[in-house]
Amino acid sequence: MTKKTSLLIGYTLLAFECYRKFAVLCCRSKLVKFRHSHARNNPDMFTLSIQKEIAAAHRLRNYDGPCARIHGHNWKIRVEVCAEKLDHAGIAIDFSDIETLLWQIIGPFDHQNFNDIAPFDKINPTAENISRFVYQKMKQLLPDGILIKNVQLWETDTYRVTYEE
Repeated sequence: MTKKTSLLIGYTLLAFECYRKFAVLCCRSKLVKFRHSHARNNPDMFTLSIQKEIAAAHRLRNYDGPCARIHGHNWKIRVEVCAEKLDHAGIAIDFSDIETLLWQIIGPFDHQNFNDIAPFDKINPTAENISRFVYQKMKQLLPDGILIKNVQLWETDTYRVTYEE
């Protein structure tokens, strides 16, 4: 192994370790904020997720490329929520309740054109804007004690965006 290769590997490992520590710190920071803002009876944290699919078209405004033309996707939307407490049955929130809430948000877009339905008749229907919209609506609809963690949205099997606050 040359000195240059050895040095490059060393820098790569150092960068990875810094990133890992930063990621852990961010995760702990969110957990601390969550724990300080909710009841402390149960130190455990539960993350639940559900995923739904819709077929919908869109076209991007102010975009120079093929996506400026109307086209469609089979969108996959995954919602992750967090809870510290379980009910008397040992359930944080029923999966079907999360699914129902998500469908209230995304159902109106199924087999439609995003550009024709508010707020995307005014806001550019990018994957980023759609995921933020779903996150913010879900945040409003979830019952007390259940927090939204993130929304992941796939345009294709290889194109995904994650939105979290």
